[in-house]
Amino acid sequence: MRRASATRRSPFKRSIPRTGCLRCTIRNGCRPCKFSASPVSASEVLREISENDPVLRGTLSCRGCPGPARPNQLAGDANASRRQGPTPAARLDGPDQHRLGWCAAREPPGPESAWNAGCAGGVVQDHDRPGQVDRFRIFISIACSGNLERVDVSRRPGMNRSSLCTKVAAVLWTILAASSVQADMVGHGGPIRSLAISPDGDSLLSGSFDTAVIRWSLRTDTAEQVLRYHADGVNAVVFLKDGRMITAGADARIAVWEAGRPEPDRVLEGHVAPIAALAVSPNGTLLASASWDRTVRLWSLSDGTSRVLEGHTQNVNGVAFLPDGRLVSVGYDLALRIWRLPDGQPDIVTLPAPLNAVTVAPDGEIVTGAVDGRLRMLTPDGKVSGEVEASPTPVVALAMSADGALIAAAGIGGSVAIIERKSRILLRSLVGPGLPVWAVAFLADRETLMTGGADGRIRRWNARTGNPIGSSLIGTPADPLAAYAGDHGADVFRACVACHTLSDKEVQRAGPTLAGLYGRKIASLPGYRFSDALKAMDIVWTPETVARLFEIGPNAYTPGTKMPEQRIGSAEDRRALTEFLGRATSR
Repeated sequence: MRRASATRRSPFKRSIPRTGCLRCTIRNGCRPCKFSASPVSASEVLREISENDPVLRGTLSCRGCPGPARPNQLAGDANASRRQGPTPAARLDGPDQHRLGWCAAREPPGPESAWNAGCAGGVVQDHDRPGQVDRFRIFISIACSGNLERVDVSRRPGMNRSSLCTKVAAVLWTILAASSVQADMVGHGGPIRSLAISPDGDSLLSGSFDTAVIRWSLRTDTAEQVLRYHADGVNAVVFLKDGRMITAGADARIAVWEAGRPEPDRVLEGHVAPIAALAVSPNGTLLASASWDRTVRLWSLSDGTSRVLEGHTQNVNGVAFLPDGRLVSVGYDLALRIWRLPDGQPDIVTLPAPLNAVTVAPDGEIVTGAVDGRLRMLTPDGKVSGEVEASPTPVVALAMSADGALIAAAGIGGSVAIIERKSRILLRSLVGPGLPVWAVAFLADRETLMTGGADGRIRRWNARTGNPIGSSLIGTPADPLAAYAGDHGADVFRACVACHTLSDKEVQRAGPTLAGLYGRKIASLPGYRFSDALKAMDIVWTPETVARLFEIGPNAYTPGTKMPEQRIGSAEDRRALTEFLGRATSR
């Protein structure tokens, strides 16, 4: 790539890309060299351009953005402009892999026809006369709820087109570099129960109550693969060093996957109750699984054989390997067991509260999360070395940064505690959308925390500052109940959104779609796995049977269901719900 001369000076005060490099980028679509930009707002950048650049004049308009900036969402139909005729001429890859579209149009397009290309923004040319380009309009998607900031940049008569292209690109690049926010990862139809980061740091694996696993690209925040095999919620996911993925869940089965393949390469069976956690040995040859059948199993990843480690007297909820190859397991029986391999003999440490999670630092220190909301640290030999109060409610998930400096502890009540491990100091608690959080994982940068919550979305947080990276989509058109705002029945139904859709055109979630509910026999929806117990029942869904379901609860009315136990005590609320379902699910 050709670089600009060292003597060329930018007309901007801020540090932005050199114009020669960007011109090369626009022409050839190649990756520009890296640069450092100050964290300034779009308005500030454009105001500075208007005040200091005699060639370029920028004006800014924003359609009432009510919240924080979030790129990677452009209003309108991304394909509309392609049908209307604009032709992509070049491509520019922006900071954090944002892609900026570049196209030409005969008529000045509005936001509804801006060419998006699935990216952060679009640049379109206005033609006042055929063959002459006098004005460029930039649509920059850095506003929430689909609002756009629009920049109109005029070219001075006689100004070289290439120079204008360079300046426009520099403006857009600077604005996007100044904004570090990214969109939420939305794809699951139920609460997210587990997260894992790939060894190369490029992919994220998420397992959900909706029975699906999604492999995400962390470069583009898009789903690369959806893995469907499990018959129940997926509680644990891990990556192997060779890129393979392992998933396990409430169906007591473990699946081993190759990237890109629709079916698992191998299924490991042996547990007889839900699997709660997985861990891979430091040398990558063994897989450990913790189960509610009160056992830990060690699986050979070469031939799939297993051995059973027995001794826990209650559910086993967590497993983790020490750097020296020993295995740690924790459970509801208050016991932390350190298993010596290969003889399988444990050293047992009894702690004050039932244990939900365990993780291990690079130096071998063991960290446990308990139902009393406290983290307890132990030496590799099992001696308690510290304690931190992380949450007023039970800790349900733990994660540790790659360098072992930070611990993230998710409490069932809703907050995520960030703890400095060495000092045992609670730095802050993360509170925001998508809580409670059931899964946490640190990225390789040691500061970015990924969380998976009850609303089925994956979010980024800056663990050092405590700030969310991105914004919630709740309340926007992405909310399936947005069209029913103010409807009391919809408010009652909101607790069911994580598991059920109202339309059969939506992506299937953990439970069957409710489209066409009334008049349908229980367990008769094609394509959904129902238990034999439900199939044997003689229930037809009507407003009366739905009301009865929530009056006495699913366990009493439909024994054998996977539906979480919940009741609606108010007859008025039950009536509002059944009336809403009649309106919202009719075909």
